[in-house]
Amino acid sequence: MPKQRRLMAEPIMCILCRKTEKLVGHLYHWNNGDLQPMWIGDPYTEVRYVPILEQARAAVRVHGM
Repeated sequence: MPKQRRLMAEPIMCILCRKTEKLVGHLYHWNNGDLQPMWIGDPYTEVRYVPILEQARAAVRVHGM
């Protein structure tokens, strides 16, 4: 059975550098079930994944939005 085509994706996780906590990319979930990191610049190896909603809440606490 052929695999379904990738048609749409949504970001589900922020990818943060473990050392600096800087946002270095996002993890996307595709309609066919694939997961794919999309990097901001070069890929990192020392990372941690944070759910998008959790990262947004942290930004609100830090920036007082």
